[in-house]
Amino acid sequence: MSRKETLKPAVALRKAVAYFRQPSHDRAGNPIPVQQDRVRSFAKEHGIEIVGEFTDSNRHRPGRN
Repeated sequence: MSRKETLKPAVALRKAVAYFRQPSHDRAGNPIPVQQDRVRSFAKEHGIEIVGEFTDSNRHRPGRN
């Protein structure tokens, strides 16, 4: 084996950004912390590296109830 071959990672990670949103009509049904746990678990199981996370609580949007 050449030196380059020995330095390759065993599993190539895919990179992703996670976006979590709490719809105004479903405030109690699927809170952001639950979404975060599920997405992080999915990413770990599928070899995905989360390189950034964003949340949108949907609080300050004009014209939305």
